[in-house]
Amino acid sequence: MTIGFSFVLHIVGIISASLAIFNLLPVIPLDGGHLFLIGLEKLRGRALSLKTDQFIANAGFTLIIMLALFVFYSDFERIGLIDKIREVSMSNFEFNEIKARIHHYFNSKTDFLRLKDTMQEDQLRAFVDSAINKLCEETKLTSL
Repeated sequence: MTIGFSFVLHIVGIISASLAIFNLLPVIPLDGGHLFLIGLEKLRGRALSLKTDQFIANAGFTLIIMLALFVFYSDFERIGLIDKIREVSMSNFEFNEIKARIHHYFNSKTDFLRLKDTMQEDQLRAFVDSAINKLCEETKLTSL
């Protein structure tokens, strides 16, 4: 299947018209905002103060940035990226909870070091593995 030249021109025309309409929004970084301020100054008969002009520009820029962030968030959620981020952060939370429980289980590093001195390495490894498995079962994790 080939895309014809007229189809490409149609898509380019739609994008161009969309950008023109967006650019006419009465928000100051856009051309519509500047036209709005020019009309406001004509109605008032004098220019706005520099402080007011800067405030309006900052507010408009903030609105544009917030709109961009909203669009990014919506797109990321639509493709499932937000859910993946939540899964990773939840697994990190569960991992940190298990680490805290293991630390609490051993009560302190000195208790762990004392255990280390009295047990063989394979016994200690088995002991720690059983403690981790027990904590995973308590927190309903399938694996660490």
